[in-house]
Amino acid sequence: MKKLFIIKILIILFCVQVYSKTNQEKQSDEFLKQAASFVKSKDYDKALDLFEKAEKTSPNSGYYASKTGEFYLYQIKDFEKSHQKFLEAIEKGYQTSRTFRLIGESLHHLKKYNEALEYYQKSIENSLETLKKTSKEKTKEYERKNLTRSYGKISDLFNDQGEWEKAAQIALKGFETDPQSDDSVLLSAYFISNWWLGQIAFGEGDYDLAYECFQKALETSKKNESLIKLGEKKELELHLKIIEKRKKLGKITPEKIHKILSVVILNTDLSFQNLKGEPMTSKKEITNLQKKEIEICQKSLKAYWETFSNGKLSVEFQTIETDSTLKRLNVTEKKPGDDRFEVYKEKRQPDMDSFSPSLENLFYESSKSFDSFIFYWNGEDISTYANGGSRYYPVISYALFMKRGYSQIPAERLDWSGSALLLHEQMHNIESMLSQNLTIDASEKTRKKVYPEWEGSGEINYFEYLFQKQIPSLLSDSKKFPSGGGYANFNYTDRYPLSFRHENYQKLFDLNQKIKLEKRIQAQKLFEEAKEEWKKNNQAKALKILEEAYKNNPYHPDILENLGIYSEKLKKYDEALKYYQILSEIFPEVKSLNRLGLLLEWKLNKKGEGIPYFEKALELDPSNPYQIRTFLHLGKALLRGKKYEKALQIYEKGISFKESVPSISLNDWAECMYYKGIILAENLKQKKEGIQWIEKALENGLNHSQAKEKLKKLKMEK
Repeated sequence: MKKLFIIKILIILFCVQVYSKTNQEKQSDEFLKQAASFVKSKDYDKALDLFEKAEKTSPNSGYYASKTGEFYLYQIKDFEKSHQKFLEAIEKGYQTSRTFRLIGESLHHLKKYNEALEYYQKSIENSLETLKKTSKEKTKEYERKNLTRSYGKISDLFNDQGEWEKAAQIALKGFETDPQSDDSVLLSAYFISNWWLGQIAFGEGDYDLAYECFQKALETSKKNESLIKLGEKKELELHLKIIEKRKKLGKITPEKIHKILSVVILNTDLSFQNLKGEPMTSKKEITNLQKKEIEICQKSLKAYWETFSNGKLSVEFQTIETDSTLKRLNVTEKKPGDDRFEVYKEKRQPDMDSFSPSLENLFYESSKSFDSFIFYWNGEDISTYANGGSRYYPVISYALFMKRGYSQIPAERLDWSGSALLLHEQMHNIESMLSQNLTIDASEKTRKKVYPEWEGSGEINYFEYLFQKQIPSLLSDSKKFPSGGGYANFNYTDRYPLSFRHENYQKLFDLNQKIKLEKRIQAQKLFEEAKEEWKKNNQAKALKILEEAYKNNPYHPDILENLGIYSEKLKKYDEALKYYQILSEIFPEVKSLNRLGLLLEWKLNKKGEGIPYFEKALELDPSNPYQIRTFLHLGKALLRGKKYEKALQIYEKGISFKESVPSISLNDWAECMYYKGIILAENLKQKKEGIQWIEKALENGLNHSQAKEKLKKLKMEK
């Protein structure tokens, strides 16, 4: 009887202890419930206070520490703290499969990939062990879901490290565990790994493998609503058609290979202000994975261009790494109508003059053979978005510039869909080459309004349409492309050649070194201001600003040339002459020498005095396409001076010039034929042959108001 009484007392005491602990847990659970409502309303300070109360109320329970860890992981995004909380949970005995996985997730976010992998694997081992022991269906279901999620996380981990084959293999293990799994992480990881593998194969020319990978991505996307939408947005089915089309093209012989120099900026040490005036700093290095992704995306771009142009256009990349550090970003307001990244209210681009040491020599040497530049830099946590088009590169900092194609790509944005991003920015480059707004950044509604015959949907489909329908007709525009249509016009080197000799460049470089950097910067700033005022028709004000710019840097060619142009347009011919002559002495180049010759010969009516400058221009750069204008100007000056034989020789040189430089203006070329005909018919008494040359000029598209009338008159004369 006594023993039975003691047993009853012990049972009562045990129940009281259990009841007491349950009360603590109930209180902690109430705190969690309250915290959840504040999380929902995003009042995170109050939520955190309640999570901490839940922990303190049940200090020996790892469960509540793990709940605080989840709050840090998913809401606050403080991965160090989430990591510590999950470790506390483990130490307090809360060693669940889920807790191990969440430690892995925290470490994954912290880019501690090896440690993350260990905890993901512990989570899998724990789930497998539990599945062996348990007979409860709910527990089995819970652990199976943890298994598929953990495999998905490992696959995601390998994706983040650029090991896409491993990522795909691990994802398949997850599907072996549950073939019907709808786990979003697992499906997404398998989708992304196949997309990357498809892009690699597409760029390498293995079109069967590319098709297979994109097909797997398509099948995977159909198992998840968000992936279905993502696949539609990224035009997954269109990619399959593009791959098939490129395969059918086989080996191609393009009309043009557009040459791009890709500059990988290894280091940034940025210090600038945003548009709010807040100081911004960032110091980053580009990663090996980013370099790998750059190469993949570039090869894919090549395949896109070749496919869309039906094999008529290709691209050749040369990639270099520069130790020059990017020091500053140019920050401007986002242009109206650009709603691609609504979160960003400003546009940030690398300042080409801010590299240390300067890249001016690279720009100078590379401009001789490359049409475009792409700049890749690590803009993590500080970049806004990529940009493309064309720009003038400083071949002498703050003094001399050369126009070439342009894209700047924050390398962290080259994710699994990075090839589409690169394609988008290169479409801006194409816009610049065509001098045509192709509504690249516009909404689909606006695009259809501009091009109602486009019946497709999606950005890549739109780009394909532009290549198929709009670009060929734009290339045949003789006003924009006077040398004739075709993809041969997809370049900058012919249209904007280096029109000066190296010794002249070196002379100008040395002169600019004598000017203090701050003076050169101020001169360039004033030059830009003057151009804006001139656009607003504030001509006198523009000229005054430009004169101030000249005082800061008298060795800035564009300042000198524009002083001449502005003065000439305001009919201040003597002033214009002064600036053109100074420019011809410090930096003679083809166009400015022609301006000087034209001013002397016609505006100032100094017959014959322009001839030496035209001749000097021809000597400077014999293969410059602009020289066809020099032949015309020189020929007219000689004809005006009644030096018919010499004028005839010059026009004949202009006519034969097309054999060595096919990219010249066809109208100017035909005009050389016309003036040859005039000299023969009217001055050298070879009327029959002269008429033939005038007819030939008209056959070659001469747009000259008097040509047909002159021909008619010559034929009527006896």
